[in-house]
Amino acid sequence: ESTTTTTETPTTESTTTTTETPTTESTTTTTETPTTESTTTTTETPTTESTTTTTETTTTESTTTTTETPTT
Repeated sequence: ESTTTTTETPTTESTTTTTETPTTESTTTTTETPTTESTTTTTETPTTESTTTTTETTTTESTTTTTETPTT
């Protein structure tokens, strides 16, 4: 009797190794510099009232002396 020997070579399953590199989240550092309020110093110099000194010179009335010499 003929002896039939069948040798089956099993198919080797391919091993797929998937290495996923996770996406690194970008860290955003926002440094807010607060706006410094400008301090406005208003120095008001008060206006000094001018002191007006009015000197009135009174006019002296001229005294007129009339001397009449009678004609002889």
